[in-house]
Amino acid sequence: MSAPPVLPHPPDEITQRYMQDLVRVLNLWFQRQARTDVEAFGNIMLLAVPTSDVDLPVGTVWNDNGTLKIVD
Repeated sequence: MSAPPVLPHPPDEITQRYMQDLVRVLNLWFQRQARTDVEAFGNIMLLAVPTSDVDLPVGTVWNDNGTLKIVD
């Protein structure tokens, strides 16, 4: 996940230009967060992983005798 954006400091009087800049920065942030191409993770600890895929929603990780699997 990338660092949050630096929002423009508000002027004493909020102007249309300030609001346009704020909306632009937020839109770029939302677009970046919506991308799911690649995520890099460090150490991951999974606690209480289900041991069966019965009734689990798609995308759920489960433990099949020591092998992590994802419900598809």
